[in-house]
Amino acid sequence: MAIRYALGAASVYFLGFVLAGWWYARWWCSRKTTFLSELPSHATVQEQLDYEQEQDKVRKKMEFPDLLSGASGDDPFSALLTVIGILVLLVAVLFLAGYLPMIATDAFAGYLAEVVLEFVIGGFVMRRVLKPRPLDDYWQIMLGKTWLAGLLVIVVFGSLGYALQQANPEAKTLLQALRH
Repeated sequence: MAIRYALGAASVYFLGFVLAGWWYARWWCSRKTTFLSELPSHATVQEQLDYEQEQDKVRKKMEFPDLLSGASGDDPFSALLTVIGILVLLVAVLFLAGYLPMIATDAFAGYLAEVVLEFVIGGFVMRRVLKPRPLDDYWQIMLGKTWLAGLLVIVVFGSLGYALQQANPEAKTLLQALRH
């Protein structure tokens, strides 16, 4: 069992991790080079003017009495304004009750954590990921960075197989070793 488990872990490391990683890196690099050629271009001046004219047609002017009318009719904008009004009322009630500073502090801390995770860490990761790299040195880099972890997995699984074999010498499978 020790040899089988060590060979199984080695095959998972080499075939499942290193070889599959090499295949994925080749696929990603080929995808990135075709993706870069498919990026959209900037709008022309005429397209920008057409868009602005279309937006002006869609927008309508709202008067102050219209804002007070609430969600009457089939205007989705007035329904949105009603929801915003309810949220403002809720914030005022929370402020008067004294809970707003606690809620605002938690929300602000969550927002700052989101900024750190998405922009700082994400920017650091994306800077390295988005550049298509040549795969000439893939094997040296991948094996150089992960050989110790792969060797550790092989040794751990080999030791586990050896311990199971010593605990139950007549067992040939894990199920037989665990049943005894």
